[in-house]
Amino acid sequence: MRGLSGFLIDHPLIKLRIRIEDVEKLFIHEEVIPELLNRLILEIRGDGVVKHPVIVDENSLVVLDGTHRVEAIKRIGCKYIPVCLVDYSNPNIAVGAWYRLVESPIEPKVVLNIIKDLNLKAKEEKSSNAYRLVAGRRAIMALISRMESYIINNSSYDIKEVYDIVREVENRLRINGYNVTYDTELGSMEAIRRGRASLILAIPTILKQEVVRVALSRRVFTHKSTRHIIPARPLFINIPLDWLHGRLSYTDINEMLVKYLASKKIKHLPPGQVIDRRYEEELYIFT
Repeated sequence: MRGLSGFLIDHPLIKLRIRIEDVEKLFIHEEVIPELLNRLILEIRGDGVVKHPVIVDENSLVVLDGTHRVEAIKRIGCKYIPVCLVDYSNPNIAVGAWYRLVESPIEPKVVLNIIKDLNLKAKEEKSSNAYRLVAGRRAIMALISRMESYIINNSSYDIKEVYDIVREVENRLRINGYNVTYDTELGSMEAIRRGRASLILAIPTILKQEVVRVALSRRVFTHKSTRHIIPARPLFINIPLDWLHGRLSYTDINEMLVKYLASKKIKHLPPGQVIDRRYEEELYIFT
């Protein structure tokens, strides 16, 4: 890996180093969603800039956030991509899960039949214990409704295989006309409590070392597998697309980047801002 050059934001809890990287050197760990990818390609081409840097582990070059931007840049034909390098081993970076929610009315037996078809066994369990067993990895997933809850347990599966099963269950539900959405662990519990969802599929959180191991092996988890929580994030660096096609050397383009960002003003905003979505981390907005 080349030296850690770039534009540095020294946040008290994390160092954010913005630079340009060769897109082919990055490792993604999640699948892309074709519809989102196609929309993003059109957006980037229309804007003529890459608005936000991809969040990348500085040690492994594994993409933590921004998989669709990486793939979009490749499809557009660019050699380079703006990244924000972070130290993934930093304890201030956390990983959460995205639980699957079925919002439309559904009986648990629908999912139990899918589980049976996949040669897995479900066991009825109290919801409070089911959450705990999944969090402790003593169950590979839990199926929870307001009235019933079940755990699916098989210790022979590794985390990649667990998420492959999740993808299969989700796909079969969609094929049968059920709307599957995603929420945080706490958000999902609240959705069930308030009746905004009929059913939750709770799944274990992927560990950092598992993210890196799978990505470096050039495999990917299903989409919406990890939810990375970082203390701060840079936005709206707006790197011109023309810079990224590969006509400039790696050194020259990074020197241009540092000068370009140094010429901008930076607005530091607290968590909870709503821009294109809600951001729970602190923001550094380049203007």
